[in-house]
Amino acid sequence: MIDPFYSKLAFMVLVLSIYGISCTEETADHRPENKEIAEFLPLELVDMSSMQSFVTDGQNWSVCGAVSSDISKEWHLEPKSGSGILINRPEDKGVRNSAGEGSHLFTSFDHGDLEFEVEFLVPKGSNSGIYFMSRYELQIRDSYEDDLLTPDDCGGIYYHWEDLSRKQKSTGGAIPLAKAEKHPGLWQKYRVLFRAPKFDESGEKISNARFEYVLHNGYLVHKDVEIPSPTIESYADNEVDRAPMMIQGDHGPVAFRNMRIKHLGANRVTIDDLRYKLYEGEWDYIPNFDSITPVKTGEAESLDNLEDLAGMQDHFGIVFEGILNIPVSGDYLFETIIDDGGDLYIDEQLVVHNLGEPGLGIERGIVTLEKGSHAFKLTYFEEIWLALANLKAEGPDMPKHSVASSDMLAMWRERGDNNRLLVEGGDEVIHLRGFSQHSNGKMTHTLSIGHPEGVHYTYDTRCNVLVKTWRGQFADVTQMWLGRGEEQVLSPLNAALEFELDEGMAVLSSSKSKWPPMKENNSRGYTIDAQSRPVFSYAKEGIEVSDRVIPEKGQIHRELNFISDKKKKNTFFKIGSGDEIERMPNGMFAIGNQYFVDLLEEADRAFIRVSGSETELLIPVLVESNEDNIAYDIIW
Repeated sequence: MIDPFYSKLAFMVLVLSIYGISCTEETADHRPENKEIAEFLPLELVDMSSMQSFVTDGQNWSVCGAVSSDISKEWHLEPKSGSGILINRPEDKGVRNSAGEGSHLFTSFDHGDLEFEVEFLVPKGSNSGIYFMSRYELQIRDSYEDDLLTPDDCGGIYYHWEDLSRKQKSTGGAIPLAKAEKHPGLWQKYRVLFRAPKFDESGEKISNARFEYVLHNGYLVHKDVEIPSPTIESYADNEVDRAPMMIQGDHGPVAFRNMRIKHLGANRVTIDDLRYKLYEGEWDYIPNFDSITPVKTGEAESLDNLEDLAGMQDHFGIVFEGILNIPVSGDYLFETIIDDGGDLYIDEQLVVHNLGEPGLGIERGIVTLEKGSHAFKLTYFEEIWLALANLKAEGPDMPKHSVASSDMLAMWRERGDNNRLLVEGGDEVIHLRGFSQHSNGKMTHTLSIGHPEGVHYTYDTRCNVLVKTWRGQFADVTQMWLGRGEEQVLSPLNAALEFELDEGMAVLSSSKSKWPPMKENNSRGYTIDAQSRPVFSYAKEGIEVSDRVIPEKGQIHRELNFISDKKKKNTFFKIGSGDEIERMPNGMFAIGNQYFVDLLEEADRAFIRVSGSETELLIPVLVESNEDNIAYDIIW
């Protein structure tokens, strides 16, 4: 039986469920201002302009400005001049230590509890690892072709010895929850919240080291994993409360960039003297509570259990007031999760405006606050069904945390894990129409394809663009099918590669003209081929286009056919775009260091151009005849 709490919440929590991404630029200009605020405060960037932030006894580590990797060659990692990227090349002549190996690298800073973020690139066949406190390893390795996940795979938390004599067998470790790694030679990303071991006054350990979470390429691969003892091959066997970070340098070449840190302390934002005023009324907007007489006032223990506090389920409003305690001066991010709406004020300044459209809204604001006490006010109104108000804060030396409230939404999601509806794939091609989330917003006209090959994708059928692709298991459809759901979207069961939402084909006045914004095509729908795969068709500028997306061999193969009544001038198809595009020695193109494109027979007629802040890979079509074909592979 489905938990009634979950069912009720899932039915009514609607996040912009009827507002999707338009196929034009117009919608983007009308996004709520709060949506532009990032989920977290920025971490401190570690200086990689030189080696001053690091310590090593070898010559295998250096800084460079860019790297490239030929994915057909083992251990191939080629640096380019400049700075900002940390590179390890133990295979180079003259850069090994006295033992004939590459040396490890240590940070010049010690750390305990830490938020950490880094991008890394590991070439084919190589291996490295990040040792938090020089003792607890988060694995970096080319395990792209490994089918069975182990702690030795990229994203794994590596094994430790059964005892610290190092004479017994290895044990422990943690297998990543999903295989989220990219193809060797591409930049990947870790985001980690690490907790150091804790000790009492006598030096006895009272709690183990712990990875509170690890995100690999944006996907949660570890949650609350305790590490009882140091990893195999750690720098030291003893456990301490602070130590440098270590990066393994003797197992193969690797590169790092955009390393960011945030040292965490025990400080938290709190609220004292919390009071409330209760109002009765029916609103679909945040009312002016100053013009309404409250029906009840009193003290509140938290922002939880709003229906119990109000003594009713619907049609009420509450204004909470109290003293906000700020432990240290600096920038603070506040996040409100509210159904149906409310405003957060600090010192009478509006910090977060939150009005769900309709229902649940998640909004953020950033404000600079001095250490000490500040006036706090949160207005809230409940129209119908769900009553929820959650406040989170993040500040200097502290992670994001709930303030005077339980994280009801997280609790609901955890309870919902027991009721998840998964479509994991099988021997047949799966077709699911519905909504899909993209970093630019929700897309409402999409078809997601689950393929027995274990490679899946989402396609926008209105604008005829490839939205995303992923490997592994297929999809979580809880939000689509269980009580309408919170967001009503299909969620991939692995880290997904999102594509830029660009117009696919365009007729330009010249090869230097600006690429037009994505817009709705004259879609012809799609047919199903003999292998149950969709073939999409659309018309534009007098050109009939068919688009076939074929998952195979762990990648995407795409075939496009263009037919016109005559040859066309300045007609192009955009293969991809990003901040940079590079043609590799093997003839492939690296698109923004996010994925590779193999243009097969068509590589020599494609060209790279810079347009504004973007670099684009275009290919001309219909130049020599009134029919043309393009085929290429996407590898990530």
